Amino acid sequence: MIIVMDAAYQLLPIDAQQKEFRLITILPPCIDTRLRCSLRRVSLLQLRNDYNRLQASQTADFANTSDLLRLRTGTEQSTTFPQDRASHRFQWGDFAALSYAWGDPQDTTDVEVNGVETRITRTLATALHCLRQTGGFDDAFSLWVDALCINQRDSVERGQQVALMRQYYSTAWSVIGFLGPSGEESEKAISLIRELSVVYNDDGKRERLRESYTTSKGHPHTPGSWLALAKVVRRPCWTRLWIVQELTLGADRAVLYCGTDEVRWEIFCQAIESIHLSLWLVKYSAIEHDCLTLADEGHLYEVDCALMHIQRDLLMLSNLQQSRFQSLDLRRLMEISAYSICSDPRDRVYGMLGVMNADVARLIEPDYTVTAADAFVCAAKAHMSVHRNMELLRDTNLWGRSGAPTWVPDWTWTGRQRDSRPDDATPGRMEYSERMERRPYSAHRGMSFHLPLHQGRRLLCHVALFDRVDGLGTNHVAGVY
Repeated sequence: MIIVMDAAYQLLPIDAQQKEFRLITILPPCIDTRLRCSLRRVSLLQLRNDYNRLQASQTADFANTSDLLRLRTGTEQSTTFPQDRASHRFQWGDFAALSYAWGDPQDTTDVEVNGVETRITRTLATALHCLRQTGGFDDAFSLWVDALCINQRDSVERGQQVALMRQYYSTAWSVIGFLGPSGEESEKAISLIRELSVVYNDDGKRERLRESYTTSKGHPHTPGSWLALAKVVRRPCWTRLWIVQELTLGADRAVLYCGTDEVRWEIFCQAIESIHLSLWLVKYSAIEHDCLTLADEGHLYEVDCALMHIQRDLLMLSNLQQSRFQSLDLRRLMEISAYSICSDPRDRVYGMLGVMNADVARLIEPDYTVTAADAFVCAAKAHMSVHRNMELLRDTNLWGRSGAPTWVPDWTWTGRQRDSRPDDATPGRMEYSERMERRPYSAHRGMSFHLPLHQGRRLLCHVALFDRVDGLGTNHVAGVY
């Protein structure tokens, strides 16, 4: 595999300055079911003239990829695949980006790339087999897959391509989130998701649905559908760090595949919101009913955690991505990152570049030749430089194990509690301002901010003498100590 892919990458070198990248085309099956792909090099700068004019005619602050696709196709909702080649945006065609869990790196299978055999994880092979069945990919509409399109053995290329992933996923015609193969009645889960999305915008329908679960007859759903949904949201892909930025950058262009069954990310989010708004308690009885009927275990606590993470993090990030004017603060980013799964600690930062403040992200250059501690230092300096304050010192931890200086927040630290964040407004809980007072303050009294100097492991700061401590002791007020 190493020799074969290295040779393929050498034949197709890419220039990051020209926004070049590689794409695969999933070839149709021949006389057998063997997976065959072709690899090619393209550039995001090679726009078709008509699309270039359309892009130039729109105000930059108000036209994202979804808006432009709606204008180009004349439809309100984007499609997973272009309807015809005339709607392609690039001289070489168009592309989708795949989001998936890599799976066990030791569990691999064969795939033919540009006529030679190589090996990929079985999880990726399953995804490509399922997508081949859609018939949506041809020589003009291709797929971006990190494992095949990036030379993972080249640290320099890997860093350059990771820096461009924000653009790949936000530019792709569609983002395909592969949840895994169909199974455990996943088709029932997809059907239930569609049903729950219908009542999302109607308070009356949601309330009537909730009441139908509490009547003596109860459980109006298809038997096994709630249990199937519980198993879908507990799949390993949801714990993967990279899926956070990949799905949220796709926003309303993202579509989820479970085997060959598909549901739009927007529909999925509406269903999850319906559960949080009206069905959070009744879902317990619905899952328990399915468990008893099918003699299965529901793992309700794990289901709760999975639903909360999807609703609080992925759904909320998708809304921020749509707004295009907001981003998460540093603490929230680190909470999500630390509790997600990735194989490289440097990716705790690099895997969140697509959802952090764009100005901050531009100052962080992914570099896989440095240590994780160096990556954390780079992120800290970028936040201070852009925000012109030292608020990040609130989130430093002296007991971090990354080896970074003590003034640098440790992105691997799990001491921050992801599931008890005080700034979460979830159903049944008080709003943030009612639960924890955190008033804005201005200790600098109008003094200009001086960016601290980084010298070795020290941070050299400009300070102002506020007062002198005369002494320490107890206060004596009306006989009370």
